[in-house]
Amino acid sequence: MGRNPEKLECDLVMRGGITSGIVYPRAIAKLAETYDFRSIGGTSAGAIAAAATAAAQLGANNGDDRFQTIYELPKKLAELKDGKSTLERLFQPQPGTSRLFSLLMSGLEREGKLKKILRIVTTGLANYWCYSIAGAAVTLIPLLWVASASGLSGLPRAVLIIAALILWFVAGEVGRRVGSIYDGTRERAKELVREGNDAPSPELTAMLRSQRGAMLHGLLVLVTLVFLVVMIYKPGA
Repeated sequence: MGRNPEKLECDLVMRGGITSGIVYPRAIAKLAETYDFRSIGGTSAGAIAAAATAAAQLGANNGDDRFQTIYELPKKLAELKDGKSTLERLFQPQPGTSRLFSLLMSGLEREGKLKKILRIVTTGLANYWCYSIAGAAVTLIPLLWVASASGLSGLPRAVLIIAALILWFVAGEVGRRVGSIYDGTRERAKELVREGNDAPSPELTAMLRSQRGAMLHGLLVLVTLVFLVVMIYKPGA
């Protein structure tokens, strides 16, 4: 059948971005009332929209106009099933990133700030309970120290508070790096099991006994000891 002679022709290029991807379907359908699309392209989310536009335009050229389907796409993607939207069910993580994915998704719910924070904390505890407890302990140590240092005043107190905050950040970063080593080892162990190799692995042993891991463990112990010293020793008190 070819193109509609009553419509104008135009080229269409769409950029990427989540926000742009949301508005594209209905914007395209509206433009299609006036234009036939000739050259169509895009990047990222725009490339997905460009593919759908090209398919719809091909259908329109052959007498099967599908731009109304594109117009209704946001509504269809938002339909809920078992508490999840169609869009959410389309994007599923790999087994190794499922915990991180669930933590990310917990922060995308449309709800009040307090409820969202509680949901993120609950999801974090459910998926990373060991690291969550360790992080809470590291956070509480300087706070307890500040409370115990209330008898100090002036420069000594300021110096110790700054020292506690610095040690807090150092401990947090060291804990993160130690956790990444164990995460990498655990994921590699899962890969070996999926490959049918459940025998003791020299590779995993080497990962757990790496020089970097030992140094980080030693640094974490040292930082913890310094915390204890700072809490107990209060010059000028």
